[in-house]
Amino acid sequence: MANSLTRMDSYVYNALIGGAFPLFLIYYGANRLLKGKYRESAPYRLGLRFAEFGKPSKGSIWIHALSVGETMAAIPLVKAIKETRPVDTIVFSTSTETGQKTAQKNLRDYVSRFFYMPHDFSWAIRKVVSTLSPRIFLTIETDAWPNLLTFLRLNGIPAFLVNGRISPKSLKRFLMVQNFSKRLFQSFEMCMVQSSNDAGKLVKLGLDAGKVRNTGNLKFDMLPSVSAEEKESLARELGLKRDDKVWVAGSTHGGEEEIIIDVFRFMETRIPGLKLVLVPRHPDRAARVKDMVVKKGLNCSLRSTNKGFGTTAKVLVVDTLGELARLYSLAIVAFIGGSLVPVGGHNPLEALAFGVPVVFGKYMFNFKEIEELLLDANCALKVTDKKNMAAAMIDLFEEPDRLKQMGSNAQRVILQNRGATKRVIETITPYLR
Repeated sequence: MANSLTRMDSYVYNALIGGAFPLFLIYYGANRLLKGKYRESAPYRLGLRFAEFGKPSKGSIWIHALSVGETMAAIPLVKAIKETRPVDTIVFSTSTETGQKTAQKNLRDYVSRFFYMPHDFSWAIRKVVSTLSPRIFLTIETDAWPNLLTFLRLNGIPAFLVNGRISPKSLKRFLMVQNFSKRLFQSFEMCMVQSSNDAGKLVKLGLDAGKVRNTGNLKFDMLPSVSAEEKESLARELGLKRDDKVWVAGSTHGGEEEIIIDVFRFMETRIPGLKLVLVPRHPDRAARVKDMVVKKGLNCSLRSTNKGFGTTAKVLVVDTLGELARLYSLAIVAFIGGSLVPVGGHNPLEALAFGVPVVFGKYMFNFKEIEELLLDANCALKVTDKKNMAAAMIDLFEEPDRLKQMGSNAQRVILQNRGATKRVIETITPYLR
């Protein structure tokens, strides 16, 4: 079984997280009262209420995903496990309500039970682990918690980090408490990471190289597909004409929409039929984004109320969940949000799966190796500011042969990098027997 954290690690950590419980209580209470947020998840996250697991969950395969992105990455893995081991029970936890909704929507035919993972309070984690008593635990991408890993080890349950990713910011934090971080990751039976770059970061922390395996990125295996009929139906629903040229800006953040709209206003005078589909990362910002677009002098529709562009709008702001992948299928070019501001970027692969070239800013540090891969394959462009972005976008729209070649390059990159799911299954199968 894997190495564990020291007793001193546990004392210090539990003093800190236990002392923070009143702050968590105030935070959730204030958000529920003032914003209506966390109404469903707060009691479970605080360890004040527990999911009822029942007998079917005993000896199960427990998979945990923090939020939407991690849940989406887990989808091909869950399906593959169920295909190879159909009689095994799978239970699935998330931390966020959006992650929970995404999991239930996409995995209800494969998962026996969904629940919220509590914060890493010792009393809450002890109860969940002992009641659930899984055969194996898999956490997707980032969630590694000391009490959780400790109680899994004490109960003889092997834990695996799957699709692991260590951002530069996370690495700096881990290096500040390097010995603790090393012991934390050493608690995993195996850390399966997205890239050689991520593997190198864990080794830099002091982790045994034998505990790290570069299995590739699961997100290459879960990419969406849209039939020609579905694409045509969606275009009709949005009110698009055959000669319209669609630019989709996905998962945008504050500070980016203003730049995108300014670039769009510059482009529309030169590109006939140009339409913009703007998808904020957080749908609750959509109304404010629409107001900003209107103040800049553009007609704008909102997806939830107007459905599509209508007769006059050139900008559609999307405030609905789960549509971004389908919308990318309509695009000529896609912008990847979270990259013009220091968020770290979001997943560019969904657009590339449809042969759509992508443009992103200089802050793609959450996808560093993928960024380099896409730039080397000539299916992406990196821009630095508004002026640079406007010039790059104009060049793309005015060079159809270049766009076509970049689209072909995108699909080739996707095909060449699939297979992470198979490698993860190979690694965990001995522990499932």
